[in-house]
Amino acid sequence: MDRLSFYKSLLVTLFIFSIQQFPQNRYLSDGFRKHIYDNITLFKNSKLNFNYPQIEILKPLLSNDALYKKESNPYIPLLNGTKLNGSLLLAEYSDQRWRDIKWETTSKQIYKYDNNGYCIEIIRQSESYDIGLENQYKNSFTLDDHQNVIESIDQKWDGSKWVNQYKNFYNYKDINYLTEYLIQVWDSTNWVSYIRIVSEYDENNNRTKEFRQSWDGTNWISNQVFSYGYDINKNLIEILWQVRDSINLINQWKEIYKYDVRNNVVEHLNQDWNSLIWTNYDRELYNYNERNNNIEKIYQNWKDSSWVNIAKNIYTFNQDNYKSTDTYQNWVGDSVWVSTNRRSYEYDNRGNNIRVLDQGRPYLYDSLWIDFLRWENTYDIYNNITSFRSWHKWNNTNWVNDTKIIYINIPENGTDGNLKNYWLANNYPNPFNNWTIIRFLIPKEELVTLKVFNILGVEVAFLLNENRQEGVYEIPWNPTTLASGVYFYQLKAGNFIDTKKMILLK
Repeated sequence: MDRLSFYKSLLVTLFIFSIQQFPQNRYLSDGFRKHIYDNITLFKNSKLNFNYPQIEILKPLLSNDALYKKESNPYIPLLNGTKLNGSLLLAEYSDQRWRDIKWETTSKQIYKYDNNGYCIEIIRQSESYDIGLENQYKNSFTLDDHQNVIESIDQKWDGSKWVNQYKNFYNYKDINYLTEYLIQVWDSTNWVSYIRIVSEYDENNNRTKEFRQSWDGTNWISNQVFSYGYDINKNLIEILWQVRDSINLINQWKEIYKYDVRNNVVEHLNQDWNSLIWTNYDRELYNYNERNNNIEKIYQNWKDSSWVNIAKNIYTFNQDNYKSTDTYQNWVGDSVWVSTNRRSYEYDNRGNNIRVLDQGRPYLYDSLWIDFLRWENTYDIYNNITSFRSWHKWNNTNWVNDTKIIYINIPENGTDGNLKNYWLANNYPNPFNNWTIIRFLIPKEELVTLKVFNILGVEVAFLLNENRQEGVYEIPWNPTTLASGVYFYQLKAGNFIDTKKMILLK
């Protein structure tokens, strides 16, 4: 990639993260994507967003104690997923693929924390030919006294050392509101200013202007301006994108939002500028039930001076107000809605999404739903997603393992959030009736033993007796031959010994 292409790619990344979070929903419009794809090839760069993937299907997942409280600004690293319920921290996040007969890790993210439990470093590793996991990228963060990110450095692994790529600076108004975001590029010797985004706010602290600026070697030049408008309820009602030519700002694109009396978005309209007037491009229409749940979303295109149906999503909710189905329909023959895909959700008794089933119809007017994808999630006692979230492909006969994601959480122990203390977790689930998972952490290589005893102190299971490297481990146990009752599991690692109680119910 040449330097110009690189700069364009980086600029596109900034565009993508400019979409604001709204009171009810978060949008990335088709109209906005159209402008990106029409002008520049999209370059995927996720350096600003480190949240869990597929977060929309996990409920609840993150605690309200966000690591960074500035979620409404798209330029601040979204690291709130690292602080979890129950004073736990996300230590590792791993992707695995099913290959032949076993799971193999293909990528991993490792999180490091300061003494207050705030993330200051993320290392990304991915599978490399013949050598297993290899470092790829590192993000380092500097925080102020209010736990705001004020500086971050992005580096890439060259095979032997970390090499600088970008440096980012963040300035705030009244602690909570980002006013300046500056990107510098490493030119192999020095940091060179490249892009700056300056934000203005009204008296209600709503962002009203964003100036996208480039550095010409001497001055910052405002190449693009985003303007935001709000109603009396502080709902975002308009986004205007303008690009500067040699002299003036030229209209490019506009989004308009309308709300009902309950402040729910009911219409999201995208318009293009045709040199003289604004012309409709597409829109989304929303309907809600009495509990303010979005139960219908209709997609329409503007064609021949009228709105034409394209597709529709229909959402249903269970008695606990959690989404239970999402059915996608196409508008066929300008006359009828035809269902083509359906997603169903299942929850445990704590409201955690434990299973998602995707189905499709093989023929346009067929009434038969065919399974093709299933996702499953497990959670700890604090409602944090834990050991795995896996999905499987249906091969017309059986479910086949495909991908697994593992989240390893560690206690926020007051010294730091890293692997420096021994720890034996409560088994989960507990009580249990067929299997349970025992998790522990060791800060250095040790001979580790894990045993289970009955209430009389008699050893009934020897689960582990081997050297283990520093890290967090999970040991599954399925006591098929034991009777119901109280049991104790004991971990020994070096001089560390800890014992906890569990209950088996059959």
